[in-house]
Amino acid sequence: MGSGKPTAGMYELEITRRAKRDFRRLSGQQQQRIWKAIQALAVHPRPAGCKRLVSDDPLYRIRVGNYRILYTVEDAPAHIVVVYYVGPRQSVYRNL
Repeated sequence: MGSGKPTAGMYELEITRRAKRDFRRLSGQQQQRIWKAIQALAVHPRPAGCKRLVSDDPLYRIRVGNYRILYTVEDAPAHIVVVYYVGPRQSVYRNL
């Protein structure tokens, strides 16, 4: 798990230390599903089903089963997606 370097039309992925730690705590099967969803954000940072959270930060969330990925999107000047939290639905929102 690392940051992805963008190619033309793609967003760069940045994963916070917190998100990396949360990710490592998941089972192998969950890690595969969630990593696939994170990589897809580099191509489509606002996929169908994503929701913008009501908070001071412009956070978005996507669902992967019972897990949530919370992230921000910077469109200009750089194309960057920053993943902040990865975790089960019950606990991921407590950290906001």
